[in-house]
Amino acid sequence: MLLNKLFLPIVLLSLSVLTFSASAQQTPAVSVVPVAMKTLSPTVMVSGQVQSRYSSDLSAGVNGKIKWIAEPGTQVLAGDNLVQIDDRSFVLNVRQLEAKIQRKAIEIERAERDLARMQELHHKDAVSTRDVDDLTAELALLKSDRELLQLQLEQAEDELAKTTVKAPYKGVVTERLQRAGEDVTATASLIKLVDLEHLEVRFHGPLAYSTFTQSAASITVFFSGGSREMPLRKLIPVSDSRSQTFTGVLGIPENLYGKFRVGELVTIAVPAALPAEHYVVPRDALVIGKDEISVFVIDKDNKANQVKVAIAGGDGDFVNVKGQLHNGQSVVVRGADLLRNGQVVKVLSAEDFPLTTIGS
Repeated sequence: MLLNKLFLPIVLLSLSVLTFSASAQQTPAVSVVPVAMKTLSPTVMVSGQVQSRYSSDLSAGVNGKIKWIAEPGTQVLAGDNLVQIDDRSFVLNVRQLEAKIQRKAIEIERAERDLARMQELHHKDAVSTRDVDDLTAELALLKSDRELLQLQLEQAEDELAKTTVKAPYKGVVTERLQRAGEDVTATASLIKLVDLEHLEVRFHGPLAYSTFTQSAASITVFFSGGSREMPLRKLIPVSDSRSQTFTGVLGIPENLYGKFRVGELVTIAVPAALPAEHYVVPRDALVIGKDEISVFVIDKDNKANQVKVAIAGGDGDFVNVKGQLHNGQSVVVRGADLLRNGQVVKVLSAEDFPLTTIGS
């Protein structure tokens, strides 16, 4: 008798659990979002890289021996010294030309005095006109020689200035291509300087999509800190026979410079078609079968009706679809994989099941 009393509550409890489970199986819970008409442009994802707008391999422009060169990692401002070439021979050349100019000035001064005396004698008919003309020509040649020496001096001073290689902009030394004590030529690359403040994104996309990219006002870039729209700075719609890609450059806004590093890899959503209006649903709403793709639409009686669709592109979390859909219809985004056509469901509210992974 005692055993019956204990057994009866257990049986009743088991029956209630089975009843609840059957009821839960008969009415599955789902989450829905409305079908929307949006203007989207299908995109393809390509890789890109953050680059500096100013990156230079600097040379001296003169031959000589390196006395000093900045080390990699050195932060410099515009005008700071980066490389020092031994300037002794250049200094001597400048001093030599200055002395020649000074000597030529003395010769000109003496010729001018001689010409003045010659002209006085000519007025007295003491010398011929030819003598005066010869001295005038000699004075003109001396002045011309002085002008040539002055040009040589300016060139020598320019070469002397080049023995000190200065930073053309603010940046960091990333590589030292020569060492102190080495003899270098005028065109030899000595040091690599990179500007870390003015950045851009360079990428290569399919050549067939270059027209769509060029017409886009901005392009979405995905990086470690999220995603941002960036303006297209320039596009080069030219390719070789192998790659069949175009080159694009995006300008990184100044307020985002701190979020990027030179050399960082990013992903770019390259437009694959012109923007057009489409019915869009979240990617999570798609039920992918063996031979078809479909979505489940909930009617006013909370029945799930399966509708075949075709994908016509996508953008982010949403896809463009073609099928028997209407603006505002409720499509299932959670729980669709186990539904059957015509099955009654329980629609959960946003409070019951927030759709945190679907963009609005």
